[in-house]
Amino acid sequence: MQLHQLRHSSAMHPGEANVSANVIMAKTGHKSPRSVQRYVKPGLAAVHQATETLSGFRRRG
Repeated sequence: MQLHQLRHSSAMHPGEANVSANVIMAKTGHKSPRSVQRYVKPGLAAVHQATETLSGFRRRG
């Protein structure tokens, strides 16, 4: 496995677990959120959780 692949995995897996981009940047050594953005894709569970959270705000409002 190449260094770039390890760095990609160390950014991708926390991103799927809904870890903030700032924490991922600190872990991987990226200096720009744009650099991390291309690696981080939230998993389906994180998308569902965000949908539930936003739905709760609309119901209360």
